[in-house]
Amino acid sequence: MKLFISLIVLIFSLSGKSQTIPIQNMYKHKGYSEGTYIKDVNNVLDKYVGTWKGTYDDKSYIFYVTKLTNNYNNFIQLTFDLLLVRYTITDAGGNTIEDTTKLPDDHELVIEGQYMDEGGKYVLDYIGREFFCGQGGDVLIGMMEGSNNTQMFLTVFGSETWLSCTTGYAEPLLPYKKNYVVLTKQ
Repeated sequence: MKLFISLIVLIFSLSGKSQTIPIQNMYKHKGYSEGTYIKDVNNVLDKYVGTWKGTYDDKSYIFYVTKLTNNYNNFIQLTFDLLLVRYTITDAGGNTIEDTTKLPDDHELVIEGQYMDEGGKYVLDYIGREFFCGQGGDVLIGMMEGSNNTQMFLTVFGSETWLSCTTGYAEPLLPYKKNYVVLTKQ
């Protein structure tokens, strides 16, 4: 009987439909099977890795972008190459507004990659300290045309104020909607 059960387990594990999907093609897929790896096979995320600086609306920004491979085991096992973004924001007087540089990878304030869109721009999930009052949404990053991967833009979209916000709309820390910050690679 143990041999029979072992054979059944072996057959099911060999017939699994695990697959590797290039990250730039993931928008084409509607679902993933057990063991899927959304992989940066062509190293398209590498151009974002590094330290980026810029200014917008009297604020100075430093973004530290790293790439990692993450394993999710919620409903199915999924492996995912993604970017993480930590940042420091200071005002015109040099006072720190926000600093996430020392936070662990899984901290909610670390901006975490989601997917690459059809146009080759990368979308990340942003949760700020005042998330329920408008500091949050999807971050969109992309390379500036003609910059030879030395300049990128960053903006937030999908920011909203939730009913649970009792303090009123919070001042956005990152540029949002049609506004964006141009960042230069250091």
